[in-house]
Amino acid sequence: MGFMDGDGYFDVGEQKQYNRITKSLVKSTIRIRLASNVHVRDLSLLEYFVEKLGVGNISKMPAGREQVRVIFSKKDLVTVILPLIKEYKLQFLTSQRVKQFALVNYILENSITHWDNVQFKEPKFIGISDQDLVKLDLFDDWLIGFTIAEGSFGMKSNGSAFFSN
Repeated sequence: MGFMDGDGYFDVGEQKQYNRITKSLVKSTIRIRLASNVHVRDLSLLEYFVEKLGVGNISKMPAGREQVRVIFSKKDLVTVILPLIKEYKLQFLTSQRVKQFALVNYILENSITHWDNVQFKEPKFIGISDQDLVKLDLFDDWLIGFTIAEGSFGMKSNGSAFFSN
């Protein structure tokens, strides 16, 4: 959760559909997926996620970009990832991911299939106090994932260590 909170994103949007015969645009459906782009040196991390979850696809980015991407499709989300989030009472902790996740849940829970029918009102993000945040059962694991995604550790010339995001 922390990794996706830090380096992932929900791709939710209009999936244009065309009539096969007339080639004209018909009512658009909804694209929902969870993705993360990382440097190619971190490919093994994405492979680990895909292996452990049993879902997801990894692809290389276009030439010139030293990145790879993992994409979890709507089917992957509905059949594996969302049930795991629910079963283990996991949550996203950053405002952007919380809002994206709320949109995904709104669409799925209301069985909305066409983009024109989305009438979502973004929820106000209410953060968790620092004291309550560190008390969450998931926080230690979330923090490790978030640190892998967002931060880096380094050493100063005087030998002291630091974390930077």
